[in-house]
Amino acid sequence: MRKFFFILFFFVINTVIFAQETKMGAKIGIAAFTTTGKQNYDNVSLRLSYDCGFQMQFPFSTNWAIVSEVNFLNRYKEEQIDGMPARINESFLEIPLMINLTIPKEKFNFFLRAGGNVGILLQQDIYFQTSSIEFENGFAKYSKFGLTSELGVEWNIGQKSAFQISLRGNYDLDNLTKEKNIRTFSYKSTVFNFTYLIKLGGN
Repeated sequence: MRKFFFILFFFVINTVIFAQETKMGAKIGIAAFTTTGKQNYDNVSLRLSYDCGFQMQFPFSTNWAIVSEVNFLNRYKEEQIDGMPARINESFLEIPLMINLTIPKEKFNFFLRAGGNVGILLQQDIYFQTSSIEFENGFAKYSKFGLTSELGVEWNIGQKSAFQISLRGNYDLDNLTKEKNIRTFSYKSTVFNFTYLIKLGGN
């Protein structure tokens, strides 16, 4: 129940913001990641994957805002399972919640963000090199919590839209599961993000 409370808390925060100029839009990112923590096995090489999702910004002053997202992540790991080489693919639904500081310039804006994130495992696939496949549905059985920081640049496109390029760091603090048959991992990643936003409200 604790993990569902935290997820609900993230959503409630997003609905209690009195925004001056709400921004929302789509994002896609290229992630470089490794495993970390107690689930970090022998293979720690850097790997590449993708993130995609939907971003929402809720300003509460000229320079400060709450930023949240709903993202789909894909991560994978290679290890030995019962003596056989295997690749484990994991798909997550991740919800970051961050404080945003905007530093305006003449032609563009810098922004800094920091906060946390919660993620739910949607699917876990285990592929053996012998072509046999084991599938485990981990929905609502495996959650992860982590820290997020981000640095980026935003350009206004006319009066009603904007484009952002940013570099984000994610570090998983822990993952939670009560299912002994689910092999769980923690990740640390650097994500290069591209975001297109539409401005709603404001002057």
